[in-house]
Amino acid sequence: MKDTELHNDGPLFSRCSIGKNKWFWVTYASFEATCHGVADDSGYAASVTEAEQHALAAIHSKYGQVVVRHYPASYASGVRRREAIRRRAAQQSLATDAKDIEYLYTDWESDWDGHDYSSKHRIVKKTTKRVYVARHSVGSCNEDDKWEENGQTFHDVKTIALDRHQLETEGHAFSRSERLFFYTTPCEQRKRPATPRCCEVLGLEGSATVETIKAAYRRLAKECHPDHGGNVEDFKRLQEAYEMAMSRSAP
Repeated sequence: MKDTELHNDGPLFSRCSIGKNKWFWVTYASFEATCHGVADDSGYAASVTEAEQHALAAIHSKYGQVVVRHYPASYASGVRRREAIRRRAAQQSLATDAKDIEYLYTDWESDWDGHDYSSKHRIVKKTTKRVYVARHSVGSCNEDDKWEENGQTFHDVKTIALDRHQLETEGHAFSRSERLFFYTTPCEQRKRPATPRCCEVLGLEGSATVETIKAAYRRLAKECHPDHGGNVEDFKRLQEAYEMAMSRSAP
């Protein structure tokens, strides 16, 4: 679809797959309405054909037999993602006064004073094997990750799954997707210093030896090397972390 076609006025719809035999659809009055995030109708369907039929029926019911444009799936997936963020925000708001709210912590080093600090992340769910924690997107340039609506600010939040046994026995667990250690207590309450960021990227603690650093690098390099289907930026970050960790461990 050409950019010029996207800016034509008039009703439009979008639909996206959300799993096997599950589709989400959304309609807008015009392209301008998509820019302001104002959707007319939305819903779920069991097939792509059914999703399109529901969307067209909603538009024709509201605007009559007009020409309807079909927009890319990203328009529908964006709406659904924002709805999920609103639901999580509402659930968190209801639980704000609860006494049983639990948090995990990630460490970071201040560029201003060089001290270590911890950021807290709310635990949203526990199972026998996993602990799920909500983490706000950090350092993203995407404006969709943060927006204001009716006086309330919404943030995109990732749900991170962590090993519950490791958390409860060792006091921390490593997230491979985030390349971060999540701790049960903030760094101020821990006897040992915060784990350096370069070691976290490698999935290691600050006391890692040269041998363990090399072993971790070789293992992770196989996973994220571009020649093996990995991401170039992730591989660069891994290399930088490896070099920094090796320099820290050098005698």
